[in-house]
Amino acid sequence: MKDFLLLFRVENTGQTPSPEAMEASMKAWMDWMGSMAAQNKLIDRGNRLHADGKVVTPGKLVTDGPYMEI
Repeated sequence: MKDFLLLFRVENTGQTPSPEAMEASMKAWMDWMGSMAAQNKLIDRGNRLHADGKVVTPGKLVTDGPYMEI
């Protein structure tokens, strides 16, 4: 398989970032996505995850998913 899906999660600190910090973060994200698209490395965005997917945690534990933790 040559295609990969990257998901980025940000830990909730309970603090709302300032509008300036949010704008800077979004600009960095959009610049990175733009560079990936310019290199023809970005296939698609915004697709839903399939129910038959797996979740791999940093400890290399693989579980069925993707499901919201409850």
